[in-house]
Amino acid sequence: MLKIKIRIILILPKRLRDIVKILKIQMLLIVAILCLPVSPKDYARSKINDKDFKCLVELWNRESRWNHKSISRTQDYGIPQRHMPNHTNAQRKAFLRSPEKQIDWGLNYLRHRYASESDASGICSGLNHSFRKGWY
Repeated sequence: MLKIKIRIILILPKRLRDIVKILKIQMLLIVAILCLPVSPKDYARSKINDKDFKCLVELWNRESRWNHKSISRTQDYGIPQRHMPNHTNAQRKAFLRSPEKQIDWGLNYLRHRYASESDASGICSGLNHSFRKGWY
């Protein structure tokens, strides 16, 4: 059986071996591209439409400048400036380590708190509230 496998490998024409090498290189490139880190803004953009994204950029520029390690004087954390007074230090540190979790949490918060018939995501309404009150 082993001899048959060796023969099959040896019988492969040079062109086919070259094709296999090229495919391996292409697969490595695809894996490398898929592993590239995505910026927090790109991650958020993939979750919402363009109009909401414009409002979100302005809102979170006001809050944290999209800094996922941001901590305010009032102990608000991350990109969305989540207030976490009853959380442990470990929970706060875990939150600060993941921009994706922060964005998911922030989008869910905006939807839960500010969504309406005219603004299903609540994002632009949250921004308007921020303009009026200085917080959202």
